[in-house]
Amino acid sequence: MRNWLSRHFQGALPQTVGVYSGEAGVCLVKAEVPSGYRCIYQPPTPEAEQPALLSAMQRLRALSPVAQRHVSLSVALDADEVFVRPLTLPSGLSDDQVAQIAIVEAVANLPVPPEEICLDFIRAGSVSDSDETVRLAFCRRERIDEILAQAETAAVTVSVIDRDIQALHDALVSEHGRLGLGAPFEYPFGIITQIKPRLLICLSPNSFETYPIRISEITDAMAFDALRQQVVTYWNRSCMLRADEQRPLSLVLLLDACGGADRSMQSSSDGAPAFRRLAMSELQGAMLDDEVAPPLEARLIALGMAGRQL
Repeated sequence: MRNWLSRHFQGALPQTVGVYSGEAGVCLVKAEVPSGYRCIYQPPTPEAEQPALLSAMQRLRALSPVAQRHVSLSVALDADEVFVRPLTLPSGLSDDQVAQIAIVEAVANLPVPPEEICLDFIRAGSVSDSDETVRLAFCRRERIDEILAQAETAAVTVSVIDRDIQALHDALVSEHGRLGLGAPFEYPFGIITQIKPRLLICLSPNSFETYPIRISEITDAMAFDALRQQVVTYWNRSCMLRADEQRPLSLVLLLDACGGADRSMQSSSDGAPAFRRLAMSELQGAMLDDEVAPPLEARLIALGMAGRQL
C-alpha cells in the first residue's frame, strides 16, 4: 500500500532520504545529481558506540551537505510486521466512519487495545453502485514509536512509512531500464529476496503475496531445480486462492545473494517461469561511499523509499 501511515506524519520536507533498517544493517539513499543518487551503508555491528541510523546520517550529512530542516526520512518497515486487508464497505461513508470500522478490523487481527495500533487506509474505488473497496494497513504502534525514536536521535523527521516489499517493487520497476531488463514488467512477476529468503509475487503495482523460500543460495542445477519447484508450487497455490487468475507467472528475478546461477535461466517444459539473476554491478547511478557494499535488496528498498512522496 503506497504511503501507508503517511497521514500521521504531515509536513514532508523537500529532501527525502530513503531508509532500509533491518537485520542487514542500515542503508540510506538520497537523490543527488539528475541521474544519480548517494548510498550510505552501515553494516550491523553489535558493539557499536551509537545507533546505526545516527552513524549513517552523520556520514550522509558530511558527504552531502543539506540543511537539517530540509531532510525527512522515508522508512521501510518489514512487511511481516504489517497487516494489509481489503474491506468492502457501503459507499458514502465518511473518512471518520471508515476509520472506526478500520479500528475494529485491526483489533480483531491484533489482540491489543486500539491505542496500541497504528493504521492507515486508502479508498480504492467503487466495486458496485452500493459498495466500495477500502485497503487497510496496520501494525503495532510500538514499531512506529521505535522508528520515530531512532529518527529523533538522528535529529531528523519521518514523513512516510511503508512496507519494504512495496519499496522493493517500486525500485525494480523504476530501474528496469538501467538493469537492462527490456520492456516494462508484465504482471504478475516474482522476486526472490536475499536478506530473508522469500518469494514475492507482484500481482499489481500495490498487491503482493509472500512465501518463505527454503533455499538461499543456488550452487548447482539441483538447487535451482528445487527452487523452481518451490516457485511453481507457490504460484499454483496463489492461483487456487484467485479462481479468476488466468495470467502466467512468466518471470522471476533473483537478487544477488542467489549467486552461482547463470545470468539468465530459461523456463522448462513444466511451465515454470524464466528466472533472471540481478547482481549488484547491474544497478547503476549510485555514488557508493563504503568499502562494504550494502546487500542489493537493502539498497533497492532504500532507493524505492527515496522516491516516495506524501
